[in-house]
Amino acid sequence: MADKESSVGPIVFQVSIGTLCYPTHLMRTLTQCGYEPLPSTIGRSWFGIGRKAYFLPGLRKYLGHLRRTEGIAGLYKGLTPHIMEGVLQQMTSSYLASVIPSPAASTDQQDSSSDVKQAVLSMGRDACIRAAVIAVAHPFHVVNVRMIAYYVGREVEYSTLTDTVTTIYRNEGIAGFFSGLMPRIAGEVLIVVATGVLSRLLKAAVEASSESGNGTLSPENRKEMQHYSNALVDYIVRLFAYPFTLTTTLMIVDGSGMAAAAGVPRGTYGWTTCLRSLYSVGQNMRGNSLLNRVDKTKSVCSTAL
Repeated sequence: MADKESSVGPIVFQVSIGTLCYPTHLMRTLTQCGYEPLPSTIGRSWFGIGRKAYFLPGLRKYLGHLRRTEGIAGLYKGLTPHIMEGVLQQMTSSYLASVIPSPAASTDQQDSSSDVKQAVLSMGRDACIRAAVIAVAHPFHVVNVRMIAYYVGREVEYSTLTDTVTTIYRNEGIAGFFSGLMPRIAGEVLIVVATGVLSRLLKAAVEASSESGNGTLSPENRKEMQHYSNALVDYIVRLFAYPFTLTTTLMIVDGSGMAAAAGVPRGTYGWTTCLRSLYSVGQNMRGNSLLNRVDKTKSVCSTAL
């Protein structure tokens, strides 16, 4: 009974957070596709004291526009496959973590070499689990992105969940449900490995600092410092890996015949060329920010001239 409750709790939390934050996910997906229904305006960054630039509507204005045009329900279009994806990911992750033994739990730490080997095996295990979890639930992510991308071109075949699934299968077969999978797995594996390496280095630095003659950190302060440093590392790594998330979204709509595919860089013949093209045109972080959104396609100086 306790095991059942412990497995249901994370799922309920996943559904609650996924539903609460879904409008931001919807906005990010649309902006990743290049959908900007409102014009940019001149403003200043950094709370009005920074440089002048053109700014695209932020979270409040963007979602406010969608609410006026689509209604409250429009802010939750594609929510069902999004929730199903999250639940399936949680269940698969819990199952794989229980059947695949952790090297850290079964290997004795005798010296530095065995400790490094243990860390490598642990990161490899986590990366494999994460890749498997992403692959299993990816079809729901594809359906979710296609349903959200409906707002760009209003293709009726992607207006409902049933129509979206039918259209993908009819036009692209089973492979269509796994479009954009490779850049997503590559980004997630990068996050797992980079986070593991950097967290380990920071932990070693904190321990070395606490044992130095400059002062000794209490176990509570050491634990708190490690907690905040891990959170910072996770944020930085995810920011660095964001272009893989953007590429995933673009590869999902690429070749679908949807108007949202116009956001894919020209000359794209695969996810690697798409990623390189995004970097070359300075669009590799498109859709990352939801608040201070600078329109890089316009310049105040060039407009004034």
